[in-house]
Amino acid sequence: MPITDPRTPATAWSYVLARLSEQFPTCDIRGRFTMQSSHPPSELSRDALGTRLVVADASALRRAICLVREIAPIVEERNYLRGHPRYTYYRALHLYLACSGWRVELQVRTRRHDAIARWTHDTLLQPISPVLQHLAEHGPLITFMRRLADWCDACDTGLTAAKPTMPSELVGIVPGSLLREVE
Repeated sequence: MPITDPRTPATAWSYVLARLSEQFPTCDIRGRFTMQSSHPPSELSRDALGTRLVVADASALRRAICLVREIAPIVEERNYLRGHPRYTYYRALHLYLACSGWRVELQVRTRRHDAIARWTHDTLLQPISPVLQHLAEHGPLITFMRRLADWCDACDTGLTAAKPTMPSELVGIVPGSLLREVE
């Protein structure tokens, strides 16, 4: 059932999130829910509301996408999933929905890719040392993280694959907690 009478974008977005929570009770939903008051409600503004939906695996991700398509019109889609990852090995699907005249963002990804994305954001997208920056851009870190993301894809789709071995120069850079979290 699509959104019919949303009073405000936040109400419409709450409806979308409630429907997702009903269908995926074990998923993790988090994000920003504040309105940017500088945009008039009649305009599809960019990222007024945004949420991340973290699901168990690729099957749940596909079901979530189908449900979202039933609930709200998708005005844009950015596919960074398998076959379309960003150069940084980031994997997710970004859906931009129209909710009561506002553009809202829903990032959908699996728990394994969420762990990788959070570590990448906290470590590589913050001010970092020149050595780590070099490893991230040119060295074994980017290669290893791409292999790890590919392995996560295989696991999320039920395929059997060998977990990549971390190169010795990355010990102490890529924490063991990240590797345990993606298992």
